[in-house]
This record gives sequence, structure tokens and C-alpha cells, in this order.
Amino acid sequence: MRVLHVLLAAVVSALLLAPLPARALVVICAADEIALQDALDAASDNGVHQGDDMEIRLVTGSYITGIAHLNQEFFLMSSHANAVSVLGGYAAGCQTRSANPGLTVLDGGNFTPVFTVIKHLGAFAIEDLTIQRGHGAFLGGGLGINGGAHCTGTCYEADVRVSRVVFQGNHTDFYCGGLYAGAAAHQVRVESSLFVNNDASLNDGGVCLYGTGNVQFFGNTVADNSTQATADVTGGLYCSGTASCQIYNNVLWSNDGAGLWLNTTSGFLAHNDFGNRGGDAPVSEIASTHLNPHFINAPVGNYRLAGDSPLLAISPLVLTSTDLFDRPHPARGGRDVGAYAETIFADGAEIVN
Repeated sequence: MRVLHVLLAAVVSALLLAPLPARALVVICAADEIALQDALDAASDNGVHQGDDMEIRLVTGSYITGIAHLNQEFFLMSSHANAVSVLGGYAAGCQTRSANPGLTVLDGGNFTPVFTVIKHLGAFAIEDLTIQRGHGAFLGGGLGINGGAHCTGTCYEADVRVSRVVFQGNHTDFYCGGLYAGAAAHQVRVESSLFVNNDASLNDGGVCLYGTGNVQFFGNTVADNSTQATADVTGGLYCSGTASCQIYNNVLWSNDGAGLWLNTTSGFLAHNDFGNRGGDAPVSEIASTHLNPHFINAPVGNYRLAGDSPLLAISPLVLTSTDLFDRPHPARGGRDVGAYAETIFADGAEIVN
């Protein structure tokens, strides 16, 4: 069994004897790199909105790292019990929104990581954007959430949600090429997202999740991720910690080595399609398949399921209401496995390609 990449500090939270005062919701519209980092600075410790709930809305376009801060990624560090969300897809003025993650792109230019988040309390969410071409030396070449090892006191006790995000073409010289996300005694949820062509030198090319609360990986596609590891090779998903790893309705295909590696004795698998898995045995495993998913055209980046895919409408679990492009899954009956909803009707009679 592999050791954990990061040992999160043990945390004992003090009981609050009085209710916290209500926090304001601050909405900031950002249309360029400097405005984005200014908003993140405002939400960070010592920022003007450090204690407020914040919604950072991004106007569609490309946001290149190293402009707001020379040769540095976008960065958020907060030890306050507020909620911070970064949301893509907005038109100018941030009043209307398109749920297409390809319209809002955070780009590391193959030179820096893309985004680093340290959130010790409260919650962090990111949705409806693309994270690409990151190049880092630590956990998460694209996005790293709570990957720091040096912390005392209350550490990483925040809910984390990643929804409808594309991770593509990221690299790290360490572990976890596309995404690293961790939390202590709180939920980590990754849903309706796509991880393709990410790479990690040491291991775990696609995505790594760690938790001592509850880890959920629902309705994602993880494909064509790579690593230069020579032992316990895992190109796809690595899930670890003392939390339950709930891994449902995912496609983990054509990754180096194992598509899925469990470093936990509390793994629960249902309706996943993968070539192989390694690590600990799950507590339960329901309806795993090992079938070519029949992507429409993976070499050009189209990882939607073709009309003859064996993964259409095969799962009864409707754990996410919409897919990567915010299209609804059938409310009942069978749903498609992976990040895309191609089946309109639960009987699979009509497929959109």
C-alpha cells in the first residue's frame, strides 16, 4: 500500500458558544487576470472581504497565469469560515451566464500551476470553467486545493466542491497532474467534470482526492492521463484517507496503469467503467464494467459517448442533476455513465450526438 502523499494535520475544533453573525454575500465580476487575482486577494486573509461569503464571477475568455503576479499562479488563502465560489461562463457585466466550461479558461501556459487554494474553514467551490496547461512542482499541476503540509491549529476544515470543470493538459513534477483536493472532517465532492491528457512525474496523472470526512466522485470522465511512475502506476483517480470514498457513475479509461487506486479501507464503488484498479479492496462494488466506452473522437478531444456506447443509460443512480454542460440527466430510469448526458429518455430511445 502506498503512503499518503500529504499527512493533513490532526484538528480539534473549539465549540462555538454563541452563533456567528450573519455574513454578507459579496459578488465580484472579473474580466481579466488582475481583476481575478484582486478578487481572490479580497477573499484571502487580510483582504477587505476576508470574512464575507464571496462569489467571484468570471467573464468568458482566457485568464493567463503570471500576469497578476509575475510567474505565479492564481492563489487563494483563507482561514475564515466564509464560503468562496469561483464561477465561469458570464457575459460582460456578469448578469447572464452560459454553462459551457470551454468558454472560461484558466491557463498556466505550461509554465506555472494554474490555481492554488488553501481554505482552512468554511467552503470553496469552483464550477463551469477549464483549467489547462498548468506546470507545477507540488500536488495538483492544474488545481491544488488544501495540498500544503505545513499547518498548525485548524487546518483544511472546509467543504470542497468541483463541478463542471475541464482539466486538460496539466503537468506536475510531483503527484496529481490535474487536480488535488483534500479536506479534514469535511466533504470533498467532484462532479460532472472531465480530466484528460494530464500528467504527473511521480504518480497519479489525473486526479487525487484525500479526506477524513466524506469524499464523493460522481459522474466524471477520466481518460488518457499519464505518469512516469514505475510502481503502483495510476494514471486515473487516486482516492485516500480515512473518509469513505464514494465513487459512482464514472468513466476511467485509457489511463496509464490503474484507472482507479484506493488507498482506503472505506471505498464504495458503483456503476463505474474502468480498465483496472489497484490498492485496497472496496467495501462494496456494484455493477463495475470494463468496456470500451466508445468516445466519439478522443484524439481531437471529444470524450462524449457515441450512439453505440455500452455505457448509455445503464446506471440507476441519479446523483448529479446535470452533466458537464449543465444538460439534465433523466429524472428516473437509467442515466449515462461519465461526465456527459447523451440519453434524453430513460429508456435510451433517443441519443444526442
